[in-house]
Amino acid sequence: MKSSTLNTVDKVVSGDAGTSAENPIDALIIGAGPSGMVSLRNLLRDEPPLSVLAIERQEGPGGIWTGHIPEYSTLQDLVCEYECHGVKFPRREPQRRASRDQVAEFCEAYFKEFHLHEHVLWQHDVAHVEMVKPMLHKVDLRPFVEGLEKPVSRTVYTRSVLVCTGHNQVPYMPKFPGQETATFPIIHNNNIRDPKELPDSDIVVVGAGPSAMDIIQQACLTNESENVHLVARSPHWGAPDMWWPSLWKFGWTDLHLCRVLYRILPIFVVDSILYFTHFIWALIQGVPEWRPPFHEGASAKVGYILRSHLVPAYKKGQFKIHNGCGIKVIDGDKVILTDGTILTPKMFVAATGWSTESSYLPEGCEAGEYDSLAAADIERPLYLRFYDQDYPGIFYISVAAGFITYTENASYLSQAVNQILRGTWTPPSADDIKKNTKEVVLHHITLPGLIENDLEAAGFKDLRGKNYR
Repeated sequence: MKSSTLNTVDKVVSGDAGTSAENPIDALIIGAGPSGMVSLRNLLRDEPPLSVLAIERQEGPGGIWTGHIPEYSTLQDLVCEYECHGVKFPRREPQRRASRDQVAEFCEAYFKEFHLHEHVLWQHDVAHVEMVKPMLHKVDLRPFVEGLEKPVSRTVYTRSVLVCTGHNQVPYMPKFPGQETATFPIIHNNNIRDPKELPDSDIVVVGAGPSAMDIIQQACLTNESENVHLVARSPHWGAPDMWWPSLWKFGWTDLHLCRVLYRILPIFVVDSILYFTHFIWALIQGVPEWRPPFHEGASAKVGYILRSHLVPAYKKGQFKIHNGCGIKVIDGDKVILTDGTILTPKMFVAATGWSTESSYLPEGCEAGEYDSLAAADIERPLYLRFYDQDYPGIFYISVAAGFITYTENASYLSQAVNQILRGTWTPPSADDIKKNTKEVVLHHITLPGLIENDLEAAGFKDLRGKNYR
């Protein structure tokens, strides 16, 4: 698909489109990272193409993966899930978790494959979104970079706004009791750009997600630091980074397996399989701290996975995990945990995640602990979580269904948006919504592979799966 005849950017910049409520464009996409680029391609691919404009702060695709986060950073995305439109993902061993540079390389290849560059207004930002009426919004654009040759400050009218800004916008640093007395540096993991910045011993890492695992790996394996402590309120799962030695070679990993199991087996059966697999693995490895809790919804924690090559470091006492624990108080050179343990670190690393900035949206808020976009209303069926009931026409692509499968979830959601904009979607009945809420939202939300089932139950038909062209 060549884009020269479909370019909405030039029409908006020249004032030929989106200038009033009478001639709105079809869609404005905020962000050109993995979710934004997939959404852009989906809205352009069918005939007749929709009039779509994407806005990106940077001068190229990739979002935060283009140098904003440390080089060693990874996310719980499956490599195979990135290939939702047949664009090959750069393969490196191990395959399971994609690195920053791999994701950035893939985004560039995706943009080239589908000729998307000229559909993006680069180095600009969205200042404000206002709903004129349902399915019609007024969006104020502004330059994000000073000194641009042709800066664009313009109001654009659009039928829809797709928020593809992801979770990872602003590092979240909580306030720890007594932190003002600390004699050691307290730093967010995003500010550690090189493992050499870590001390050779006595490090406290707070967090229970991928960032915490990345820092532990950098400290113990890359920097060979000793006496590292991981403080986690939620226990880490005991699964190795890759289940079974050879399956990763075929693109199969733990989350990929979950994707299949949750499609073909009852939820309670899969939950039981996951629990006992992790439990047995932890017993064999002698790592009791990694035994997962068994409770309803525990399977949603499959994302918290410790890399198997950290087992030797754990066994020799290079680092220790304090599970179900938090920071009680920081007192000078001491960190006192809620279980009474006293640590004396040389560095305190807060691997505490990110916050989403949404103050430009109607009723949005400034970056905080974790704003309402990321914690979408769990009581609503999925299509009502990404389709704002208060502001019809605003769609939350990145934050509506979790981050486990950025590109595949974005593909299905943007296909649903495509159907809404083209008028081919029929909303489900009240009974269907009730069934969808009970069977899908309470169990399946954020689990890989089930978003297609959820959307089809909500009346969206003929959703195209991975690797369609």
